Amino acid sequence: MLQTLLEERFSLRIHQRSSQGTTYILTRGNRALGLDISRDTTQKPAFVLFMRGTTFDGEARGANVSLSQVAEVLSSDLAVPVSDKTGLTGSYDFRVEPFAPENEDAIYAAKGAMHRLGLELTKTSGPISTIAVDDVQRPSPN
Repeated sequence: MLQTLLEERFSLRIHQRSSQGTTYILTRGNRALGLDISRDTTQKPAFVLFMRGTTFDGEARGANVSLSQVAEVLSSDLAVPVSDKTGLTGSYDFRVEPFAPENEDAIYAAKGAMHRLGLELTKTSGPISTIAVDDVQRPSPN
């Protein structure tokens, strides 16, 4: 519906494009899982990888969150696709204490936080889907 509106109002023309690029896969690691079955499944799911200014100290918290939701948030925070390949279903609660007080690398913080939860965030290559704008026009006055 929104796409149709934009196409009509702004003469928007787009196409999807696929290319190979850097992606990450979230898997189970060799350590014991640091995830607790969610105590309150009525709570709105939440996952945060904390950033203070330009510092990612590795602190992370989750409440009633699935690992596919964790992967979605990591994708957004890291600006790179992250796929959940853990095979774990259900919702979890967890907390990772800060471990890198001067760190400014979001990937390092995310990998460290996931490792402490018994998960691994592994860099790989895979297809990345993007949307390319072919044309857009200024709308005529109403």
